[in-house]
Amino acid sequence: MTEAARRRPARRRAATGPGLLPWQAAEARAFLVAAPPDTLSVAAAAERCKLSRGYFIKAFRVTFGQTPYRWLLEYRVAAAKALLRGPMPIATIALELGFADQSHFTRVFARIAGTPPGLWRRQQARTMADA
Repeated sequence: MTEAARRRPARRRAATGPGLLPWQAAEARAFLVAAPPDTLSVAAAAERCKLSRGYFIKAFRVTFGQTPYRWLLEYRVAAAKALLRGPMPIATIALELGFADQSHFTRVFARIAGTPPGLWRRQQARTMADA
């Protein structure tokens, strides 16, 4: 293997093949949303769908276009946006949605939404005031 080939990042293959059955997709979504953060695991979700962990991740990606972890983070950020429109403190929102702390929530929110939650909240308040 050449030096240039070793330095190149590995390309991810697009997930192909059969996805989750409709009942498995519904079960996986319900489990990921409802499970307490301390008991949440991909292996537990796979078990509920009667699949191996590896196959579950691949089938989930085919069905939803992203890994279970990424899907859950985006779900939590969408829920956070709804809560940020109200008066609840950001630290409380972070804990409510299963993040370890406000810092973890802020990093994830900024990576997905493109802006930190405090700034997002202020921008939304301005938008509502201008309307």
